[in-house]
Amino acid sequence: MASSAPYVHVAKPRHTWSSKSRDCDVLQELAKLRAKITSTVQVLTHLKEKLEFVDSENLDEKQKLHEIEELVARVGECTLTSSHR
Repeated sequence: MASSAPYVHVAKPRHTWSSKSRDCDVLQELAKLRAKITSTVQVLTHLKEKLEFVDSENLDEKQKLHEIEELVARVGECTLTSSHR
């Protein structure tokens, strides 16, 4: 017994070789960009940590300089008072 419904061809999108190749190229480019982003984040994190370290060192050096300036000022005062005697 034959079916009374006619055969209907359902058109399905087909990827051609060139479109599959383009898809692959896009995925490769995305992978490269992800790797670049990861690398950039690592570099920026390192720079941030380095900046924090240098800021800390700079603060320590400023404190040392302030102590030396105070010492020089006291020695200068002592020199002035002893030269007036």
